[in-house]
Amino acid sequence: DRDSVWKLVDDEFPELSAYVRMVYGVESRILLKDAGLGDPVQVLNAVGARQGDPLGTMLYALVAQPILDEVADAYPSVQIDAFADDAGFHGVVHEDVVQAYCLYRHLYSLRLRGELNDSKAVAFSLGVTEQAARAAGLPADMPWATAKLLDGTTAQGGFVLYGAPIGSGEFVRAYLAAAVSEAKAGLERLSYMESKQHKLIMLRMSFCKKVMHIQRLVP
Repeated sequence: DRDSVWKLVDDEFPELSAYVRMVYGVESRILLKDAGLGDPVQVLNAVGARQGDPLGTMLYALVAQPILDEVADAYPSVQIDAFADDAGFHGVVHEDVVQAYCLYRHLYSLRLRGELNDSKAVAFSLGVTEQAARAAGLPADMPWATAKLLDGTTAQGGFVLYGAPIGSGEFVRAYLAAAVSEAKAGLERLSYMESKQHKLIMLRMSFCKKVMHIQRLVP
């Protein structure tokens, strides 16, 4: 809900207040194709950030920060790492971690009038069983130690954090195998490019960097 933005922008970034109100103070029009009510259907939208707006991420972080601060104060044993619209809750007391997430979800709904999709999150522990985590209140539809790999397949026994596989040895090996498979497929597609210069640019600026990123993250 954009109502949560105005005062925070006024207090933290007063030089942007007029611009933000100009851009977000009016409803935008979204065109829906094949909605069953005509083609296209115009829908007025007055929530969230505008598509493609470079300020969108900043505004989201601005309204999310007070919520994260409140959760951190309520559960000091839990470490919270947040980047843009991703938030991670870590700790050695699993009950506190679960309850911190549940509080975050509640405040997110209450203050921002949004809804978190538990099925798009993931829970993982090296020392706590799934049963214990569920008993502590972990949402039933939140996946446990499950991750989608780079080749589109799914593996059990870990999760992926910023491109780094974290979990059992079998999970890490599955992640690396999928990464190699995807890289090989990409190189085969690269061969269809006619320009050798374009091939070199893609190889150096894309493929090599992806492989190097994995090499840095996996022992």
